[in-house]
Amino acid sequence: ITEAGVDDLGPYAVADAFLWVDDRRIYSAKGVAMRVLPGSPGGAQVDASGERLSLETHSWLGDHRPTWTLPALPLLSMADRLLDATGAPGLDELTVYTWAVPPTTLTVEAGDDGTTSLLADGRVVARGRAAGAAQPAPPPLPPLLGPEAPNPYEAGTLFHGPAFQRLRALVVTDGGASALLDADCPREILLDAATHAIPHDDLRPWFSSVPSDAAAYPLRIEGLQIWGATPTGTVRCEARAAGMAGGLPRVDLQIIDGERVWCAFSLVEVLVPKGPVGLAAPADRVAFLRDRRPVPGLGLSRLGDGETRLSADEIQASDWLPGTVAAAYALTEGADPVERVAIKDHVAQRLGVHPAEVAVEGEGWARAASLPLTPWRVSTEREGGEVVVRDAPGRQVDLSAVLDHWDRWFDLGRWPVEDLFYGLIRRFVRQVRLEDPAAWEAWRGRSVVYLANHQVGIESLLFSIALSGLSGVNTVTLAKEEHRRSWLGDLIRESFTWPGARDPGVITYFDRQDRESLPRIIAELAAELAGGAKSVMVHVEGTRSLECRTPVQKMSGAFIDMAIGAGAAVVPVRFAGALPVEPMAERIEFPIGLGGQDIYVGRPLSPDALAAMTYKDRKAAVLDAINGLGPDQAEETPIPSDEAFAASVRRWADESGVRHEDAVLRKVLEEAESPSEPTALQLSKSELPAPPVGA
Repeated sequence: ITEAGVDDLGPYAVADAFLWVDDRRIYSAKGVAMRVLPGSPGGAQVDASGERLSLETHSWLGDHRPTWTLPALPLLSMADRLLDATGAPGLDELTVYTWAVPPTTLTVEAGDDGTTSLLADGRVVARGRAAGAAQPAPPPLPPLLGPEAPNPYEAGTLFHGPAFQRLRALVVTDGGASALLDADCPREILLDAATHAIPHDDLRPWFSSVPSDAAAYPLRIEGLQIWGATPTGTVRCEARAAGMAGGLPRVDLQIIDGERVWCAFSLVEVLVPKGPVGLAAPADRVAFLRDRRPVPGLGLSRLGDGETRLSADEIQASDWLPGTVAAAYALTEGADPVERVAIKDHVAQRLGVHPAEVAVEGEGWARAASLPLTPWRVSTEREGGEVVVRDAPGRQVDLSAVLDHWDRWFDLGRWPVEDLFYGLIRRFVRQVRLEDPAAWEAWRGRSVVYLANHQVGIESLLFSIALSGLSGVNTVTLAKEEHRRSWLGDLIRESFTWPGARDPGVITYFDRQDRESLPRIIAELAAELAGGAKSVMVHVEGTRSLECRTPVQKMSGAFIDMAIGAGAAVVPVRFAGALPVEPMAERIEFPIGLGGQDIYVGRPLSPDALAAMTYKDRKAAVLDAINGLGPDQAEETPIPSDEAFAASVRRWADESGVRHEDAVLRKVLEEAESPSEPTALQLSKSELPAPPVGA
């Protein structure tokens, strides 16, 4: 800097500048001067107050998400604002430099060189030059003939939501397109709709030099002119491929109202890499980016050979709209995006969930919101410029939320019943999967009615224990009176005779021979539901199935009425994986082969929504919801047996002479990693069968 000061116009500085490469000076510039002016660069402001752009004030922007994730102001909306600001009949040229992502404040500034700029929070996002005078309207292009193209909004080749969906008919040929547009919308949306006739997702039929792995987005407008008031009703749009401009595809567009051209302009498009997600089939891309639904094998990372790999360059290639990757993967600030995305991709593929659902925890653990009991452990390494993620040993059922709930309820410290009940969950519950974690969270801590199928005896107890902990509300299961005297009834009754234990009421019985029994119990349960004291679980067909592929076919509407009357949601539940395909001769207590079972918890059905249905429709809605959970009903298969565990149970039963069920309980207790003192004492008496719990 050779001179600096402040004069009547403000601060200024003068400098000499030099550029050196490898000890050789290759450029110099003497007397380079700069001046600081009030406001943003560009000169005098045309619109000093600005326009606050947000989804609250401009809700339609939520329907313009170029990567299906972040909303952004369209280029034609930028053009519309500059036309309003300048009052010109058109724009000779307008170039977009970056994205205007809400929330932001837009201002318009006129430059000394005749250009006009659009700024977002003081940063230039687009700059153009207003047309000096109106030009005669060109003759309208003739419509192209051909078969009607698929609706691009429904096909997923265009990202626009309802506010922007103005296409009513579309014909696409090798060199252009003809479309009919609904013009009953704001001018900026109609202008944007003209670009919807262009096959942005694959321009190769129009421009053979465009690579297959590139998508096109509007970059520059040239020669935009508008003649007259904005039309209404149906207008025609014509698009024609107009060659390459500086290596970029150019398309000529007209919007035709009747027999006259209302608007004409040329659009130059920039090519951006699609990346692995963009290269997926349109329907899969929409599912992954917009709906956050898992798609097998789809993600930013490279999957294979038991590992997941990702580099920073691969993330950057898909983040040309900055923030896209963070939005798609629900990344938090401060975390290494490469490592987080790689872990999320790896675990998401293992668990069959969307990566955005995966939360990365400490010490190599990750967890999906829809699988609250099933964390996944990974190891992470850096090899060159890549992050490499692999499975690590230590996967387990995490019952911390369940333990916390029941520790608060019983306040007994360590006791043998928790060793047994938690051990049964770890042994026989492979996963609890929530269909809609957000909807589940909205009802968490409130009473609900769970309506479920029925596979094996033990599931009722394990469901009540596990879901009470996950929901924060104790759950009672409705059972037939004869189960009171079964081995499971004995187990539950004896468990809560432990000194200091209070019975949480995980099961209640009704007598099918007593007509008044069920209505009386339903009334009692309804009172507890209404008071928020308990949730209720009902096996809607009342008895266990003999095989796994027959859907639930009947249920009493009384339980739905109970929920509606108490203002409680109905939560559909499906137990799966515990029964064989071929029918058994008799019902069983534990999953077949002592394997495991999955519990699918559906989206809560609100009492208001159910009350608005007819009696028949609400029953059908609940049955459909139960049967629609989990694996395809016609393809369900049992979870593989645990032959080693089953053999140890048989040996203990044979050696000790106890029932099969008691032998299972004994062997489950032996699996406790850190048993309570009473359990450890009992296990030390290995020569004797285990007495009833609580004895």
